[in-house]
Amino acid sequence: SPRILGRLSEMAFWLRAFEYVVWFMIYVLAVPRIGYLLASVLFCVILSLRLGYRRPKMLGIAAVFGISVVVVFKTFLQVKVPGGMIYEYLPTAMRSFMLTYF
Repeated sequence: SPRILGRLSEMAFWLRAFEYVVWFMIYVLAVPRIGYLLASVLFCVILSLRLGYRRPKMLGIAAVFGISVVVVFKTFLQVKVPGGMIYEYLPTAMRSFMLTYF
């Protein structure tokens, strides 16, 4: 086909979206290790930083959003998400609470 001006920049623009696929895969691999709560909060804050939000207020909102997502999905909707290996270090009563609700 004839050379179209700007084709390479257009392809690069669409390929940049794959960065978020990589972020999601890192999140999926982190959940079984560090738990759904910690992974959600960390990735909300990290992605907020990646998007350019640097003010403490915005990072706090991102952390609260991460906690809210976990509470809604695990507590209210009772979605079964595997517990993290990090929960093994908690006392027995707290471990069962965290596995059930967070």
